[in-house]
Amino acid sequence: AIKAAWGRYLYGQGGGAARNVDPSTAITTQASRSWNDANHNYVPDCNLANFTANGECGALNNTNFGQSTPLLSYSPNASQGWFNREYNYQTSIQLQQELRPGVGLAVGYFHTSWGNLTVIQNLTDPTAANFNNLCVTAPSDPLLGSVSGQQVCGYYAPKTFAAPTYQIGKATDLGLGTPTESYNGVDIGFNARWGKGALVQGGVSIGRETVDFCYANGHPELSPANIPGVFIYGGAIYGFPVYPQGTTNGTSYCHITSSWWDGIGSQAKLQAVYPLPLDFQVSGTFKTLPGIPITATQYSFQPQGATLQYGFLPAALIPNAAAGAAIGTQFDSRLYETDLRLTKAIKRGSTRILGIVDLYNAFNNRVSQANLGTIGTPGAFLTPTQLLGGRLLKLGAQVTF
Repeated sequence: AIKAAWGRYLYGQGGGAARNVDPSTAITTQASRSWNDANHNYVPDCNLANFTANGECGALNNTNFGQSTPLLSYSPNASQGWFNREYNYQTSIQLQQELRPGVGLAVGYFHTSWGNLTVIQNLTDPTAANFNNLCVTAPSDPLLGSVSGQQVCGYYAPKTFAAPTYQIGKATDLGLGTPTESYNGVDIGFNARWGKGALVQGGVSIGRETVDFCYANGHPELSPANIPGVFIYGGAIYGFPVYPQGTTNGTSYCHITSSWWDGIGSQAKLQAVYPLPLDFQVSGTFKTLPGIPITATQYSFQPQGATLQYGFLPAALIPNAAAGAAIGTQFDSRLYETDLRLTKAIKRGSTRILGIVDLYNAFNNRVSQANLGTIGTPGAFLTPTQLLGGRLLKLGAQVTF
């Protein structure tokens, strides 16, 4: 059998998009002001409705208190009209063949490409001239490889401390280049049945994703909206691009291709079931999945070679494991898990009792499922915070009557 499919799918702009621009989420609900109780009557002798300094009260630190000040908007070119919204093309072709009675093989190729990719543009600081170019010194940590203790450049900080407003629009409208994102994958699966209930089935999936956001290099006012590390909630932008946007780093942070095996979804799975005499049955599963992505973040660093207008900077991503490594290229150990089951069926008239013995993670592979990515505390970087569940023996019974 031969199966093929092609489709074009729009990126959803439902409740989440409405929430991001909802004026009610942009109301300033907190503000503070100083109060000097000069006459010690424990009452603020001032006009609290007047946000400027008066009487015993200092000026309100945020004159937008109680007002709706949306910080985010959508460009009509990215949200309205035909063929303007983000979309992806999905193409696949699959071949299925019966090799012999009870044995089948399936091979499929899958391709996805994204279009009309968007960018978050800082309208308050609209050009690179509004930012200071910074370098940071990575901490000394052998896990950082050649980056340990070295300067990493290509970071930026705004020259003024002003709450920025943002607009989401199509990246191609900027005239700086066209971002690309695509996925290619191959799935191979088989299944075999024989005898009185024997079964073996499984398969291998390999795939790699390629992203290119190099149009934003050297443009700290732009944050590609599709890359990890940048998300929007309640009209506010959280996180920053996960690669330094400086041209000094070339394309190693903005043109990223994952490996075929340790990439975003390469995996292998196997399941087997085999009946034994006396109504016993043994079965098991095996799977291997990619390790979790490794990221490295350094907080409270001291910038070098630039004077800041205020005393803090957003978190900076430090390349990990090797110079030039970017997110999506470094992974922890792969997950390997084997689960086993033994069952025994007992029949008593119309009642059937199934005794079950399960052994999960039979080889006790405690691979990390979450790590500390913060650099700075000696010995803390990459310390596991969550492990795959350990070997577990479970006894059970199922009664059917």
